[in-house]
Amino acid sequence: YLFPGDTHTHITSANYYVHWQTVMRKLNFSHTPHECRHTFRSRLDSAGANKTCIDLLMGHKSGSVGERVYTHKTVAELVETIILLR
Repeated sequence: YLFPGDTHTHITSANYYVHWQTVMRKLNFSHTPHECRHTFRSRLDSAGANKTCIDLLMGHKSGSVGERVYTHKTVAELVETIILLR
């Protein structure tokens, strides 16, 4: 809902921030996209989510190459991780 148009369309970083600021103004909020990432990761960590699943969902490389390269997660496991946010 944040970005108009095709969900598979790549947008530039500059356009991302323009859209973000538009949404923040409309909601009368003052937050950065990075704050959302901190909240997402912190809440999943507090809920006991699997670190590799968190890393995959965030699009970050795992802190451990071994975990990232040799640990594989199914879509079902990633979905279960998201459900922990309830």
